[in-house]
Amino acid sequence: MKHPGPDQTTPFWSGGTIYDALDLSDLYFHTLNLRRFPYSAIASQYLATYMLTNQPDIILFQEISDKLPFAYAMQVINSFCGDFLYRWWFSPNRVYRSYNVICWKTSLASNIPTSQLDSVFYFDPPYVLRPPVLSDFYIGSDFIRLINVHGAPYGTSFETEKKAKFFSRLSDYITAINSHYGVLIFGDFNVNFSGIDSYFASNVSKIPFDIAYNGIDYCLSSSLFGTLIPDLSLEQKYLQKDIEDSGLYPDWSTDFSDHYPVRLSVVTL
Repeated sequence: MKHPGPDQTTPFWSGGTIYDALDLSDLYFHTLNLRRFPYSAIASQYLATYMLTNQPDIILFQEISDKLPFAYAMQVINSFCGDFLYRWWFSPNRVYRSYNVICWKTSLASNIPTSQLDSVFYFDPPYVLRPPVLSDFYIGSDFIRLINVHGAPYGTSFETEKKAKFFSRLSDYITAINSHYGVLIFGDFNVNFSGIDSYFASNVSKIPFDIAYNGIDYCLSSSLFGTLIPDLSLEQKYLQKDIEDSGLYPDWSTDFSDHYPVRLSVVTL
């Protein structure tokens, strides 16, 4: 598949095993804002329960405040995983008290090369923004780039300007790579699902949810994703009801996160 040019518009790995899903029928991505992890003394316990119960293939986290408790929690999780382990990668810069993180099963890929998008550009004053994180892999022969975002927050008029700048830069980047390979954009957008269209120049598409949803955590695809990779079906599910019905999390919103996860199911047709 054609690649569009230099720097962060082309694959940036140097060797390593890239995920090949041709022998699988389903692949599950999750995204979750961890609310300045660890928000409470038992946040690690909640994280372990969630990871071991759901066993996401790839999960994209936002808002980790402290690397060490997160890394320790993941090591504990790995001690219970059995036939697979998780690897993880922190964004290199801690912006607004937090990092973005991607975790993946080593049974799927020994390495998912990851980088941060144009960090110097995103740190340009006065709009210091959280740079999106990029991760690359293949499904079969199709190259896919994941983008993990944590959008500018709600609030003041200055924050509204920051939000517009954040999405303008992200939209420009997606336009640059849209016609070359599949792009999935995950995260906490801090924009309701119904209103995200206004920030993109028709270069992204909304992935349907199983039921009506208008939260701020979700996944988008590049507008040509289905054309470039027609053998995949995508569907999202908001997991708040699953979390609450499970009985495994006595007080999720107080002890762990003020967000609930979203799962993207990728089905090979």
